[in-house]
Amino acid sequence: MKSDNPQGQSEESFSESTKLSGGISRRQTLRSVGTMSGISLLGIPNIADKDDSVKLPKLVSGDEVVEYIHVPRDWYEHIQHVENVRQNVRKKVNGNRNVTSISVVPSNKEYGGKKGLQIKVRLRPENQKGDNKNKILPEPPIPDHIDGIPVVFGEKSDRKQGCTNFDTSSNVAGGQVLAWTNGGRYGTAGAPFDYNGSRYMLHCAHVFWDDCNSNIAGRVASVQDENFNNVDDIGEVKFANALADITRIDDSRGGNFRDYIDEGSNNAPLMGHVTKYALQNWVSESASQRPTVYQMGVTTGRTSGVVNELDYDSTFGCVNHQENGVRTTCRFGQGDSGGPTYYKTNGDAYLVSLTTHYHDVVIGGTIGCNDSSYGEESSGTGAYYINDRWGYDFNVA
Repeated sequence: MKSDNPQGQSEESFSESTKLSGGISRRQTLRSVGTMSGISLLGIPNIADKDDSVKLPKLVSGDEVVEYIHVPRDWYEHIQHVENVRQNVRKKVNGNRNVTSISVVPSNKEYGGKKGLQIKVRLRPENQKGDNKNKILPEPPIPDHIDGIPVVFGEKSDRKQGCTNFDTSSNVAGGQVLAWTNGGRYGTAGAPFDYNGSRYMLHCAHVFWDDCNSNIAGRVASVQDENFNNVDDIGEVKFANALADITRIDDSRGGNFRDYIDEGSNNAPLMGHVTKYALQNWVSESASQRPTVYQMGVTTGRTSGVVNELDYDSTFGCVNHQENGVRTTCRFGQGDSGGPTYYKTNGDAYLVSLTTHYHDVVIGGTIGCNDSSYGEESSGTGAYYINDRWGYDFNVA
């Protein structure tokens, strides 16, 4: 069994990977072979009929792969190399306050006929307000190529933390309002999941904390009405991780966690999660060719976009998504924190990330019934990482 850390602080104790096994079924059984260099090796890559092709898992439901992708061998080896380079870049900029985030984005160079990936580093703009008045360095602290992988630079984008899905029932689904009972803050429930034989709800940690060092275990979650009044307590925080910005909430106060994402006018059964291999495959495509993903939040409702950056790692503040952030072009507003970003196929939902922050803020723009600020892009910790790190199973429908 997996164990997690109720304080949400120590990292070293939880480096083991989820171990899954079982007999071969009609849908090929997934086997986890651990984590190396930050890449979750969920499913053993299979050599296809031709030696220049590799078969990788795309969608995972419980311990089974339900869909595969085939990619060029050269591209597969390239993305592993990119991951190692990204980690080296992270080490080079560690502690440098002029660097605000690191991520993986598409490049124009092809590998086996498929576009590859490169590293993106965001630098702090010159005239920051408040205490952050440091000028950016005259030259970037790292070169524009490392071991053959391009490194591109950009400026920091601002990041901030009719109402939708204010359901006052204690039957809570992903995408519905979920608040800290005594803290005066609310967000959006992320996704139901199974863990050690029990059903829980995934939510973001920052809705429940006073600051990122808070011990939030035991704090009570509740549903609210459209006037932001607490209606019913549903459970307590049992685990939190500040870096990933996630919480595990139980149903000990009378809650009942449903097996779907509430899209407002439709319910999407939650069947599992999207693998990192699939996300890497998507990002390497041109934006117009990437599949649509959706984000559900109580402020903006259901928004859509595409995955545009992986391994998103904010190097300032409390949250760095454990260096496994997924950034999308889904619009996201204050109050959407904790909501799910997901991919749909045949009406079923597969979790992409637990979304907690928004970017490219629309200055002076407001949205939703609470006139909340919002941004045109959003990010959160990848579901593949949450599954692999803590063993949370999103195959609940």
